[in-house]
Amino acid sequence: MLRVRESQIHALAGDLVEHRRGTLVTRVAEALGASGVEPDECTTRARSVVEAAFGFGLVEPRDVLAFAKLTTTHGWAWSEHERTRWMDTRLRDPAIADPTERLVLLLDEVEHRDRAEQNRAEARGRFVEVRRGG
Repeated sequence: MLRVRESQIHALAGDLVEHRRGTLVTRVAEALGASGVEPDECTTRARSVVEAAFGFGLVEPRDVLAFAKLTTTHGWAWSEHERTRWMDTRLRDPAIADPTERLVLLLDEVEHRDRAEQNRAEARGRFVEVRRGG
């Protein structure tokens, strides 16, 4: 009977995580390049994005790529800015155990807020136009 020591299991798990991290960095760098990020900045930024995603518990490729896209449109120092602090809070919400579910809820709310802001901007534009007599 083959016996695997706990230390061997931990080593193997660590190797798998490192392999996944490397694969994700490559995929995120490609996605960032396609979205217009300067080529020399892609890999460095991709490493940072993947580490941040892992910090939120996001390890599935689709989740990490969605997180990367979100960082290209909304920045990523969310906790440092009043306007985006809620995003950081949403991804750390202890009431929702599943990181993917937290991300999905965040993406839904971002879409809702972006659409509401666009509607407000359009309404402001119409109001200004009417006030000018146009």
